[in-house]
Amino acid sequence: MMVTKQGVSKTVKELERLGLVYTGKSETDARSIMIYLTEEGKNLYTAIGKMADTMTEKYINLIGAKKYEQFISTCVKISKWHENKEDGII
Repeated sequence: MMVTKQGVSKTVKELERLGLVYTGKSETDARSIMIYLTEEGKNLYTAIGKMADTMTEKYINLIGAKKYEQFISTCVKISKWHENKEDGII
């Protein structure tokens, strides 16, 4: 899947509007813009991480660690296949 500068810019602007990130010029490269999490963004990042950890633990308890790893591996393979198909490779 190809990500365009315009797509990234639109997403960053929306995150800025929501108060989750702010941007600033790079101190080392004038062509670059740095993206930083606000305090609210950091809190959301932490909360989402905890939720993901909880769900992973529940899935592992449900099907076992080995089957969970196989499931994730299979999902990654399918995702990559779709990405390649969109690029016209497949």
